Amino acid sequence: MTVDVDGSWRESTTGFFWLDLKQEGTKVTGSLGMLGPTSPPGRGDKVEGTLAGDTFSFKEVSGSMQGEMTVSGDEMTGRVSHHLFGTRQVSLRRTGPPSQPGSPTR
Repeated sequence: MTVDVDGSWRESTTGFFWLDLKQEGTKVTGSLGMLGPTSPPGRGDKVEGTLAGDTFSFKEVSGSMQGEMTVSGDEMTGRVSHHLFGTRQVSLRRTGPPSQPGSPTR
């Protein structure tokens, strides 16, 4: 059985990393981004991914970031790798439904 990842997700501890996902079967599309003191909120970079059971694997379309997460209800944990920042463990929590196309994100 495949889990549901539809919605907006935010890193649990810092809120630094976020995903906004739309799921169709095992295919997932959406956007991702990182917030910080010099990175104002805005539209994220395109992301594509797949689901296999409770595992969500994704890649930023530009290729600069990828990850593999284990999903359990409204939480997901796993590793995210960025070509500049390296690899780190993250925990995300679903904060709501996916953003509407064209609406400001975060």
